[in-house]
Amino acid sequence: MKILTANMTAHIAQRSLSLANMWKLTRADGTVMGFTDHDLPLDFNDGTGTITYEALGGLTASALSSSNALRVDTQDSAGMITSDRITTEDLRAGRYDNAVVRHFKVNHQDLSGSMGDIKMKVTRTGQVEVADQLFTVELRSLSQHYSQRIIDLLQPACGVDLGSDKCGVRLNPPLWQPGTAYTVREDRDAKSGAVVKPSVFNDRFFKCIEAGVSATEEPIWNTVLGGTTATNATDDNGVIWEAIQATTIPDVEIIEVINKGEFWINYTGDAPNELFNLGIVTAVTGRNIGLFREIKDFDQASDGPARVKTFLPFSYPLQGGISSTGPDLLELKAGCEKDRDVCKRLYDNIENHHGFPDLPGNDRLYLTPDQPSN
Repeated sequence: MKILTANMTAHIAQRSLSLANMWKLTRADGTVMGFTDHDLPLDFNDGTGTITYEALGGLTASALSSSNALRVDTQDSAGMITSDRITTEDLRAGRYDNAVVRHFKVNHQDLSGSMGDIKMKVTRTGQVEVADQLFTVELRSLSQHYSQRIIDLLQPACGVDLGSDKCGVRLNPPLWQPGTAYTVREDRDAKSGAVVKPSVFNDRFFKCIEAGVSATEEPIWNTVLGGTTATNATDDNGVIWEAIQATTIPDVEIIEVINKGEFWINYTGDAPNELFNLGIVTAVTGRNIGLFREIKDFDQASDGPARVKTFLPFSYPLQGGISSTGPDLLELKAGCEKDRDVCKRLYDNIENHHGFPDLPGNDRLYLTPDQPSN
């Protein structure tokens, strides 16, 4: 049942209507765009703020249907790429994948709050096809979530993502704060206690090993792995921190580009190479800004920069070294091979390991009992 304002109810009761279709698109990176099939841009406030809905010429949409079953309702929309904000490169780069699209109708002759709108459907973008300045996007209903497996699988390897709530490893802990009560981060359990990062990145995070209240000024951090730092050693409320390896490295520069999926960066820290294998590298600046790729291989010489290979290339050429626009900046996040040894050795988090490495394999499964002796 749709709830309409009195003015909208009166309008749709008329024989002649002035309705326009509106699409409010919110990308995964938070970018919000508005589009309409009206011939002029429309400024409309849906309750979250006024945005301009751009007239998207040549847009056509298939019939929109809904049902009370749990099937996935779909709608295809096709049109010409006429907006400066929607480009072929961005569509092919995946910037519009899994975006939220809210479809509603308005009276384009009265966009006031007293008229309101007719809410039609909330969908997410699915398959996107681009050819010769034409695009077709599939819009899938939210019931698609019911067709996805959401249970944990019983398998030898850990089945949760590094840094997720079930994992507990802090990939981006909060900044150290003065006058704050901190609790101990227990051994074997990354979910417990406090882990912080310094205000100036120094390749280290710090876990609390002695509970208390922090001092009024940030301490001078001991960056030796396993070294301790006291934030307020002069009284009984002092917190003691232990240096651990940072699992997120911000703002590393590309110093040489081999291709869109292989490049050298200026990281010279002491993290083991395996820490970033299967991790994530995200473009912070440049044409690929906001795009991320999984790291296939991270290889750092003992006295120099690191070489990064990704499973898939970035969508746009990377900038590195001396260039007119400056080198691109990247962010590195640690990865995990999902086995028990890595969980213990790199992350001290065996209490939250969600794998079952002692499960018998297929050879054990298909064993048959010995024949009885005569």
